Amino acid sequence: MAYADPFALINEEAEQKEKNTPKPIVEYQIEAYQIIKLRKVNDEHRRDILDTVIVYKGDCERARSLAIKKANSIGHCMVIEKLERVIHSADTAHVDSSMVYKPFRGRKN
Repeated sequence: MAYADPFALINEEAEQKEKNTPKPIVEYQIEAYQIIKLRKVNDEHRRDILDTVIVYKGDCERARSLAIKKANSIGHCMVIEKLERVIHSADTAHVDSSMVYKPFRGRKN
């Protein structure tokens, strides 16, 4: 007689929830991977952007492997990480002291 795993449903829900939650924000976050081919035109080096793979929900490993596979299939290409820097996040509260409400307590002499 086969018994069903009582934790299977809980594990599946937890894995699904973990996949759907975004990764925490770091100072430099990878935004996308670009596949670039360098070529020389009139003694100048030019970059031709062939394709851009966007990082979705913070899953950098999947985007990186997809970009490398595409670059290998095209041949003679480079893969470059496009980074963005977080300057201000809504998670941390920034309070300007000039904007804080100070109640009137009467006139000081």
